[in-house]
Amino acid sequence: MSTAVLKSLPIVTVSASGTAVPLSAGSIDNVLAVYISCPAANTGNIMVGDSTVEAAGSMSGVEIAKGQVPLVISYPGQYIDLQQIYVDALNAGDKAKVSYLVVV
Repeated sequence: MSTAVLKSLPIVTVSASGTAVPLSAGSIDNVLAVYISCPAANTGNIMVGDSTVEAAGSMSGVEIAKGQVPLVISYPGQYIDLQQIYVDALNAGDKAKVSYLVVV
């Protein structure tokens, strides 16, 4: 019988603004839901999307305000691969915190 467990990734840091960073370097593809937050200590907000997400344009992806409620991504009946979700920030060094519900 499968069980769902809440896990966390290491902090994801955007080293250069305008460069989308995947949440995970390797495939984690049995994920039921993803919780992404923008720490209050960040200089600015972050954007979440696919590999084309760009914070400067702020029109591609979903914006998460620093210190606010996390973005929750889920797709009922389907798994999510964390390697296919990216973040970008206007400020180099800003971070994203990621937790996920995974089947074990």
